[in-house]
Amino acid sequence: MSDLSFSSSASTVILDEIPRKRLRMEDTNDGVSAKQLIEAVLTGTSGGEEVLQEYQTTETLTDATRRKMINILVARMIDNHGQLPTKAVREEYALGIVMLFPSLKDPYSNKGYSCCSLKEHLGNEPGRQPYLLAVGRQKSKVDRFYITMDKHLIPCKANRSLGAFDELFKAHFVFNLSYDAALGNFYTFLQTTVYNIDVGKMKESPRVRDLRARLLNHTVGLSNCE
Repeated sequence: MSDLSFSSSASTVILDEIPRKRLRMEDTNDGVSAKQLIEAVLTGTSGGEEVLQEYQTTETLTDATRRKMINILVARMIDNHGQLPTKAVREEYALGIVMLFPSLKDPYSNKGYSCCSLKEHLGNEPGRQPYLLAVGRQKSKVDRFYITMDKHLIPCKANRSLGAFDELFKAHFVFNLSYDAALGNFYTFLQTTVYNIDVGKMKESPRVRDLRARLLNHTVGLSNCE
């Protein structure tokens, strides 16, 4: 579940010391309580009833509705617990979501949810050229995109990968940044061939020039055949 949740090895160590029967009972109680919390938040918030109704009807949520749900829950979490909720709070919300909406569980996680917070991700990242950070429940279910730059997040207006990448590319010009060295040829190709910027002025590798020439010649050939 996006930045609401993440797994904790420390929690596993503590739970292993509890007898299994008691553990199952406490897990059940925690799950019921967390489920009730999420249901109460959605029921009492504008737009939340629509989320519940859609799931009741279709047993799933569209991308747009899932984003609406996340926005509602994050807003309530911040209102009640401040800008930096504790790990326990985030896990409670994540558990409540997968208990209330079982089909949203992450099939690759034992708990049904996994992932680190945005703060933890940024803290572990070295300073580097801007890149896209996709936030969502799974790689195939992205809720939103950010441009990450010098450990700061810039929300993308686009909610699709193509539009988000367009914003990332243009951010290099807005902030006067050089391309990542490992992706220099890739970005140069896009700049001269797709965006048609500084064609003939940019220093291109022989491979990029050859690829651009082939693509342009192929395009001209198709035009002549029409």
